[in-house]
Amino acid sequence: MRDNLSLSDLQFFLTLCRTGSLTETAHQHSMTKGAASKTLSRLRFSFGETLFMRRGRGMTPTTRALEIEEQLRGPLQRIQSLTSPSVFAPELRHRIFRIATYDANVKPMLHPAVKKMLSIAKGHAGLDMRTFDENFWNDLAGGMLDFALLPVTGMPEGFCGQYFCTDAYVYVVDSHHPLLERQRRRQLTIEDVLEYRQIKMQVNTHSSSHDRNVILDTDDTPSYASFRSSFFVSSLLLVEDTDLITMVPCQLAAAMSRRLPVEILGRPEKGVIHTVHLLWHRSRDRDPEYQWARSVILSSRQHLIDPAEVPVIQGV
Repeated sequence: MRDNLSLSDLQFFLTLCRTGSLTETAHQHSMTKGAASKTLSRLRFSFGETLFMRRGRGMTPTTRALEIEEQLRGPLQRIQSLTSPSVFAPELRHRIFRIATYDANVKPMLHPAVKKMLSIAKGHAGLDMRTFDENFWNDLAGGMLDFALLPVTGMPEGFCGQYFCTDAYVYVVDSHHPLLERQRRRQLTIEDVLEYRQIKMQVNTHSSSHDRNVILDTDDTPSYASFRSSFFVSSLLLVEDTDLITMVPCQLAAAMSRRLPVEILGRPEKGVIHTVHLLWHRSRDRDPEYQWARSVILSSRQHLIDPAEVPVIQGV
């Protein structure tokens, strides 16, 4: 190996071995793709090896590259632990944290965290919010995601999690809907709800089959399904100044009720309340950057509500 490589070049090499993506590696190292290509060329020249082979849109490390990675990983981690600051100064370093969420409608829940992050970091830190897919555990382990905000019932070895909130589907109406006055006098039932036209949601849900079939699907009461919508937020806009009823996640409803003249009517008696956790890989548990980002994200919890305290609609 020729001795013209820097510590940053070697860290770049380890990241590319882990992610298999030149674009993702450039993103993690705050580089342009052109600069990343030059770094890869420098690595190939210095090692005198191809190191990576193109496979579709990704890059696969060669056998020799994997041998080099195994020899470098331990020493570089020890060096990084010596040179990493014990405290993260967000106002001094540009950092975008990538977080996968179970639904795009989670974003209003994180609005307080976004405001706090912008205020503290003075524009140098931010959140890249993505909808998760089935590979999210691998993406967390491989560094392609920093966090995930998901309702999970268990975690594989090597991951950490912290409680974020509970959520459930709730009925939402305009703030002047007649059922709100009726609710002040007695507990509502599904018969009360079915007196009014409803918006049928056509969404992909990762909740239980009961939520999906009974709550969101109104095929069994077609005469009451007046509109169809693929987006929860748009259904909230539709109920404004009408007697329509829609169903959306509780935390989204609570966040949007602070911006729109809508109110939560109640939650189905048999609806499932699921628990959402903030997840990350154990290798980054004590990293000052991640500790700071976790504290900011988790600060949004104080603005959320408890679905268990929402009035119950009997009979559904």
